[in-house]
Amino acid sequence: MTKLEVHSEVSRRYPLELVARIVRHAMPKGITGATIQLRPQVGSFRVLGMDKETGRLSFAMLAFDWSGVAYVNERRVLLRVPIRRARAYVRPYQFAGSPGSAGYQGHRVFSGEEALVYIVAHELRHLWQKRFPRARRVYGGRGRYSERDADCYALQVVR
Repeated sequence: MTKLEVHSEVSRRYPLELVARIVRHAMPKGITGATIQLRPQVGSFRVLGMDKETGRLSFAMLAFDWSGVAYVNERRVLLRVPIRRARAYVRPYQFAGSPGSAGYQGHRVFSGEEALVYIVAHELRHLWQKRFPRARRVYGGRGRYSERDADCYALQVVR
């Protein structure tokens, strides 16, 4: 049985029933007993550089964004969800796919629900890759935890 842990701020935007339906839809065959945690994304920082005279680092605030990580040994998925609607989807959001993006497939997401389906499916596919290490991957997928394979699975689930 899959365990859902949804933060109260996230559940205001994405009700628990909706999240449960998305997880059931995105769950790869053969995966059971996973824990899926949804937490609010409160923004993140990127180091821009260091001032040579003072030795201080300069940071830039990144946009409120989607992120996820699969802790495959714990069978746990942690998703960071933007909760500010106006900042999240003013226009279609371009996921990855830029040069040097390590196998991620570029695509556009048009709503928060679609992005949630995509990121849940992507991270759950990494749990599937752990469970079935010798199973067939998508063409071009390399390594045990292939980002290309996870992205292709997620795109298939979104469609």
